[in-house]
Amino acid sequence: KKEREARGGARGAVPITVRQLEALVRISESHAKMRLDPVATASDVRQAIDLFTVSTLQAAKMGEIVLEGGSADGMDQVRQKVMNSLGFGQSANTRTFINQHIGSGLDESTIQRVIRSLVGEGVFEESARGSRIKRIG
Repeated sequence: KKEREARGGARGAVPITVRQLEALVRISESHAKMRLDPVATASDVRQAIDLFTVSTLQAAKMGEIVLEGGSADGMDQVRQKVMNSLGFGQSANTRTFINQHIGSGLDESTIQRVIRSLVGEGVFEESARGSRIKRIG
C-alpha cells in the first residue's frame, strides 16, 4: 500500500484493466440509450461505475476475487457497521453519515463503496441526488 502511494497511486484507487474500462464506457453509453439520449452524461458514467462496483464487491464476497488492499471479510465488517448504524426506515444526510463513520476510524472511500453496494442491492436508497440515504431493506 505504501509502495503504491509512493509510486503515485491514489489511496483507495482500484486498478482496472483496459477491457474493464472499455466495458464501463459501453455500459455508460447503453444507459444513455435506455434514456433515449445519444450522449452519455456523468450520471450514466456513475451508474456504470456503481454497477461495476457492486458486481466486483459481490464477486469478492463470494470469494471469487480478493480486492487489492484487503479482503472481503474487511469489507463485510464495514458493511455491518454501516448497516447497523441506520435502522430500517431511517434516513440520514449522506455527508454527515460518512463523516460520522470517518470519525469512528473507517476509510471514506470504503464507506462510499459500501453505500453504493447497499444501494445497488436495494438495502439503501438514495434520494435528493445522493444527498440523503435511507435504509429500505
